[in-house]
Amino acid sequence: MVDSVSEIHRAGLMIDTFGLDDIVPGTTQTLVSPSLHKPLSKPVTVLCNDIQLAMRKLHYITYRGDIYKQVAKAHFTFQYLCSMKTFLHSLMGNKAFKDRLIQHIQRLIPIMSEPESSLMPQLKRERDLIEVNDGWLWSFSSGSFVQ
Repeated sequence: MVDSVSEIHRAGLMIDTFGLDDIVPGTTQTLVSPSLHKPLSKPVTVLCNDIQLAMRKLHYITYRGDIYKQVAKAHFTFQYLCSMKTFLHSLMGNKAFKDRLIQHIQRLIPIMSEPESSLMPQLKRERDLIEVNDGWLWSFSSGSFVQ
């Protein structure tokens, strides 16, 4: 493992060695010139990815710059929750996001509120189907229930 960490550092990449200090001796002693550090992603990109993971866990999805929540006991039905700006401000109450959101919120709001954004997966509307009950859907085109 020490060799792997050393190779990553020699390649000029940064990795998070938090927690490895006790397990792998020598991870804290590996120093690379600051000019060689190449972060794998920009902080705003990492924050957007973390927000996307949190939304997935909460069963939230974006649609045209707004946040929708999956309806309880439904598989395909979502209802409007709030605007992206409101969601990001409420996310500031979470310790994992607070510091990063305070630092980057002015850059995030226009990016994530953009209706045509493909940064996060968008809710796709299916106008032919209506979720009825227990996974059953009504299809307008066939005039019958489908599962």
